[in-house]
Amino acid sequence: MQAQKLDLIARLMDIEDISILEKLKEVLKSVPSNQKYSLEADEEGWLLHSLQESEADYKAGRVHSQQEVEAFFKAKKH
Repeated sequence: MQAQKLDLIARLMDIEDISILEKLKEVLKSVPSNQKYSLEADEEGWLLHSLQESEADYKAGRVHSQQEVEAFFKAKKH
């Protein structure tokens, strides 16, 4: 499921048609905001590990601007 989410995020970054984004926003509004999410033990462990790595990367200056990320995904698309 994580790979599907990352793929979706990458595809969202490529959308330049505001009407499509607005339609997606409306669809997401139909999802209950109080929906409960539960994590399996391995998912929680992975998430905590990822957050720790992210924080270490940030503190070490291993970050990228939004423009760099967008350029990366645009180049990957072609």
